[in-house]
Amino acid sequence: MAQVHHVYGADQSGFRTSFQLGSQLATLGQVQLISRYTDAANGNSNSYDYWFAPVTINRSNRAHLDGVTVDGNQLIVNGWHATNLAANKSYHYVIVVDQTSGREVGRCLVKPVARPDVAQAFSGVMGAATAGFQADFSLNQFNLNHRLQVLSRYSASADGNRWIIGLYQ
Repeated sequence: MAQVHHVYGADQSGFRTSFQLGSQLATLGQVQLISRYTDAANGNSNSYDYWFAPVTINRSNRAHLDGVTVDGNQLIVNGWHATNLAANKSYHYVIVVDQTSGREVGRCLVKPVARPDVAQAFSGVMGAATAGFQADFSLNQFNLNHRLQVLSRYSASADGNRWIIGLYQ
């Protein structure tokens, strides 16, 4: 840099840092980065700041139901659900709702499944690489003459009923 820009300290002006935003992603819309030069150890006096353009956090809520199959007496549902809004929610449920009766008829706590395709498509979403799911339900739970709907839900509570972000399919 010092060879390109004839400015004092240019050869030492670069920086590289990272921030662990983790569970805060669920509530952030933007992050503001500031580079500061100062002569004070605490960084709060006689300073010169450069404010970078704000970084916008991806707040989309994306999902896809890849397939629903029957194997013996099991209904198998698989797909993916990727969103930064779930960053502080440890539990992922797939829920089946009977739209004819208006009642929940099945609920399954799912484990993350690797989805490199989702990670590539949504690189700004934490957890996109493991946003896949598979849920297995007994067919005895459903009236197959009714209209059924699948819901993917992230929740902060173990029962899956509070602090949720969901997407209907």
